[in-house]
Amino acid sequence: MNVKLAAQIFSNSVAAGLKYYREYQKVPELENSLETENFSNLFNNIFDALNRKFPAEGIRQNSKDFKVLEDGITFINSWEQNLLDQKIMESEFLTKQTADGLRVTMKSTIELAKYLLQSGFRYVLSNKMNQDRLEVIY
Repeated sequence: MNVKLAAQIFSNSVAAGLKYYREYQKVPELENSLETENFSNLFNNIFDALNRKFPAEGIRQNSKDFKVLEDGITFINSWEQNLLDQKIMESEFLTKQTADGLRVTMKSTIELAKYLLQSGFRYVLSNKMNQDRLEVIY
């Protein structure tokens, strides 16, 4: 699977398209798509925070990326709680490995970025902390 292509479904442009066709074109099949729009925006922002490549966009003190990643953890925890409370079925949630992996990735990025910034780094390029380069090989 090409992760880059798969992740593009969770983008601001997909969210904007859902909103446009729901609100302005009144497509009946998209009447209840607000949560999907919100989900796409949230994960777009999470992926952006985890893929900062250039110094100008790097994570800095008081960066909004910290809140984005914290919100992502909160969202996954809440979503999982809905599963535990039997408000949703198991098929409506992530696998345990995926949920745990996302939480660990977001939390470790937050903690490492804070540590590096407190240690004198001016910014952190979160793209350097992921496995994208390995995925290109396989």
